[in-house]
Amino acid sequence: TLREIRLSKCPMFVCHLFSNGGCFLWEKIRQILYHNANRIGTSYDDVTDSTKCDDESIRPIAALRDKLVGIVFDSSPCAFSEQPELLQNALGHCDIFTRLKLQLYLASRATLVMGGEKRELAARQRRAQDFWNGMRNCARPDIPQLYLYGDNDHLAPLEPLEELIEKRRREFGEEKIRSFKFGGMRPSPHCSHLLTYPEKYMEMLQSFLESCASPYCPLEHDSDSLSSK
Repeated sequence: TLREIRLSKCPMFVCHLFSNGGCFLWEKIRQILYHNANRIGTSYDDVTDSTKCDDESIRPIAALRDKLVGIVFDSSPCAFSEQPELLQNALGHCDIFTRLKLQLYLASRATLVMGGEKRELAARQRRAQDFWNGMRNCARPDIPQLYLYGDNDHLAPLEPLEELIEKRRREFGEEKIRSFKFGGMRPSPHCSHLLTYPEKYMEMLQSFLESCASPYCPLEHDSDSLSSK
């Protein structure tokens, strides 16, 4: 949990997010690390450095925020606001009981919500748009990001995802925003890139983690060169 990370002696952590389930979790983490501070009168920037925080109620959040050094997006985020069929695609990966439970839930929502199915669909569209706006606009330039995705992922449309990656690069630079697209002759299904291309996946991940950790853990060759002087 976030509390365990904050209390641990580990100086850093990386969020490794899979599919939109991981991104929904990131939404909550982002809210805890940043937006909760705004609700009690502390600005967004005030929680980026725990050493400059005088508010006892904010200092633990700021300390936790200081430990976040990178984010990995695997097969995500997925823009689903204009593609309702993606829900049906996702259900195809669930067991029959989970599919039935969700379908019953959605049917009951359409019945209970005033205005019926039309209003319920509009509410889902608003939620999907809010999600994507958050993914596009709520990011900090000091946190590196790595995007690992496939060129034919039926759950993560390619065009909006690549548009998001390019937007990030324009804003934060090539060094902060890395990506790799799996596929070609050997298709790489949703959240299966490690299984399909294990060597390349681990190569990209290791390089990213080393770059995230380097300010806190000097590389071996740096220490060797210093010791030889």
